[in-house]
Amino acid sequence: MITPRVVLFLEEFDLSILKKLECEGFQPCALSDFNGFDDDVIALCTKVTKPVPLLLSNRFKNLRYVITPATGTDLVEKPSHHVSNFEIISLRNNKNLLSQFFSTREVFLWLLISLLRKAHRAAKDVEVNGLWERNLHLGTNIYGKTLGVLGFGRVGEQIARVASALGMQVIAYDIEKKSNTIPGVTFVDSARALVSQIDILSINVDDRKENDSLVNAELLKGARNLYIINTSRGFVVEESAVVQGLRDKRILGFGTDVLRGEGSEGNWLELNPLWTLMTKEDSYNIVITPHIGGATIENIVKAERSVIDIFLSKIKGSSAR
Repeated sequence: MITPRVVLFLEEFDLSILKKLECEGFQPCALSDFNGFDDDVIALCTKVTKPVPLLLSNRFKNLRYVITPATGTDLVEKPSHHVSNFEIISLRNNKNLLSQFFSTREVFLWLLISLLRKAHRAAKDVEVNGLWERNLHLGTNIYGKTLGVLGFGRVGEQIARVASALGMQVIAYDIEKKSNTIPGVTFVDSARALVSQIDILSINVDDRKENDSLVNAELLKGARNLYIINTSRGFVVEESAVVQGLRDKRILGFGTDVLRGEGSEGNWLELNPLWTLMTKEDSYNIVITPHIGGATIENIVKAERSVIDIFLSKIKGSSAR
């Protein structure tokens, strides 16, 4: 019996990755170009924009791995019973590598400045409309504001440190953390208590199912003149509740790097209520970026190499047994 050696890529990976796989005796191939035997496929590689539906993974009965250079695996469908019983290789537990990534806090900072200082609108007026009028874009100070960090993991802690350095007061809530690890950060006992005391909410929770619609209408009842920034996952936010909060002026601005349903087939973006409000009614303070938090050249190469190295290690380990 021939051992399956084909690794299919749903998205483009660094060329060095493909060469490394070839040197190890594997056949890397784009899914769109694949015309071989399905039984030869041992792994699928995707990033954070192309989902791996069950219909696709079930096509390859010898599939053993789905590889993604990301911390979240929510785009990979894997029910409890599966014909190929594949394993997901991701960065979720690679704490050593993740400790070297700081790019999401940079996107947070850009969203923060865009919302409070209206920097994105000012730049657009100069570039598109040829206007040089600062009084059209009067913002508010970041210094002295109170930031609420919802989810105090790796990224949440990084954002708290940046906020403290900018002269902000920082309050945090995490379901698993109750003690203070950064001087000046105060912890509260619930998300509701957090929202009631802050000017800006930074959402930094993980992709566990329990976080679906964590930021919902009930939680946002306590919002007053609140700015919200989401760099975690789109499904964490009940977007219709945010739209209503913006209309009621309880929410002054919403900046996000993620949206509910991203990566879905069809015109999912056009159906998103936040995108609709932003594009159809220009008066609302909304900034949306296409999940660029981890998307830097340095991060991408490191992440791709890391998950491929894990894959090769697992293959060699299983061969040795």
